[in-house]
Amino acid sequence: MLSYVMYKVILISGVAGVGKTTLLRKIGACVDTLTQIVDLDDYKALMRNIDFNIDGEKPSEIFYQHGIGATPPFEQNDEKYAQIQKFVLEPVIKSAILRKSLACVVAGGMIPGRFDMLKFPDVSVRQVLLINSDREQHRRHFIERQKKRPMKKDWEHLFNIVTAEQDFYIDCAKKSGVQIINNDEKSLDVILNILRN
Repeated sequence: MLSYVMYKVILISGVAGVGKTTLLRKIGACVDTLTQIVDLDDYKALMRNIDFNIDGEKPSEIFYQHGIGATPPFEQNDEKYAQIQKFVLEPVIKSAILRKSLACVVAGGMIPGRFDMLKFPDVSVRQVLLINSDREQHRRHFIERQKKRPMKKDWEHLFNIVTAEQDFYIDCAKKSGVQIINNDEKSLDVILNILRN
């Protein structure tokens, strides 16, 4: 199991179908129980079911909207990302600190470099962008996953949108200095090294 230097938060960004959930499972198998593993999609589904609020304020409907099918420009999602920070990231970090957890890894469709983590000066926050540089592999994984959903759509069209969204994420990551990692056999080691150091 890993040992940590200080409390750490790792935010793994990535578009649909790049393998965020699979990577989270691999990370979970390598860390101890004092490391929280949070899949943003699962967390939002839980929040909807328990009528979640902070100081009486509930997330707006835009918070729950699935990103796939959105049209460019993707940067217009500022309200959604502000709510992800308020209703997911900040409570998760606060609860983890109270529980004396050692680290937290959160994965989801988050624009790289979009979050203000200065509210937690004693926490080491790292954001990475997970991509799949193999477009055909990404396409197969994306369409296979989407076909399991109840609504049938034009998956090829949606994948083209996701590809454009990934290009936007890459541009944001480069501008904000967020590390970009390809989802391959080395991606797990990259995340575990961030946790160790």
